Amino acid sequence: MSSSTIPPVRVDRSFRDEMEESLTENETLSSFVQKSVRAEIDRRKARQEFLERGLQAIQHTVEQNDGIPAELVIQRLQDRWTAAKKKHGL
Repeated sequence: MSSSTIPPVRVDRSFRDEMEESLTENETLSSFVQKSVRAEIDRRKARQEFLERGLQAIQHTVEQNDGIPAELVIQRLQDRWTAAKKKHGL
């Protein structure tokens, strides 16, 4: 597989200076940019997969009609909060 380049990006001199100052020993600006872009791509993929799993879970709940009404969830949380406050004397 042949390599390719990322399009050049214009930045303020001060921002470039910050990037260069943040480099670790033996790290190049190119490797830093490549790692940063890779991390962002991975983060976006993980977010998309998370959203897809959430939508699938919602669809499953709707199809199975086995969800818990929001009002019940909120009431249970309020009950837990009240119990915790009493326990700690608040």
